[in-house]
Amino acid sequence: MSGEVRDNTIQAPDQAPAQAPDQASGESSVHAAPALPKGGKKGAPLVGLGLTALVLFLGYKVVPFYYYYFDIKTNCAQVLQNAAMLSDEELRREWLEIIRAHGIEKELRDIGIQRIGGRVKMWLNYQETLDVSLLGRSFTLYTFDFTPSAEVGVEE
Repeated sequence: MSGEVRDNTIQAPDQAPAQAPDQASGESSVHAAPALPKGGKKGAPLVGLGLTALVLFLGYKVVPFYYYYFDIKTNCAQVLQNAAMLSDEELRREWLEIIRAHGIEKELRDIGIQRIGGRVKMWLNYQETLDVSLLGRSFTLYTFDFTPSAEVGVEE
C-alpha cells in the first residue's frame, strides 16, 4: 500500500459521489449516511386498515346468507327422503318450519314441488338484502337471489 486513504462510504444511486479527503491538508471530511429513499405514502397503512375492516364487515354480513342457504338446501334433501310417505302439503309444512327458523318469512304457496316419473323436486326462491345503516339512514347495497332445491327418486 502506498499510504493513500480510500473512502468506503455507500452512496445512494441518486446522490453525487462523496468527496475524497483533502490529501494536501491531511484532513478527512466526515460523511453523513446517505438518505434512504422514502417508502409508501403516510396514509397507506390507514387505507389498508380501512379496506381490511370493510372486507371483514361485509363478510360478517354476507356469510350468514350463504350459511342459511346451504343449511336450507341440505334440510330440503332430508325432508324429501320422506317424499314417498308424505303428501306435497306435508313436505311443504316440514320444510317451511326449517325455513322460518332461519328468519326467512315465506308461505306454503312459495314452496314449489314437482312429482314426475318417480322423481320429486322441491324448491324455494327467496332474496336476502345487504343493508347498511349510516347516519341514521338505511342503504341497500346488494340483493342476493337464492333458490335452494333438492330432487330425489321415490318408489311408488
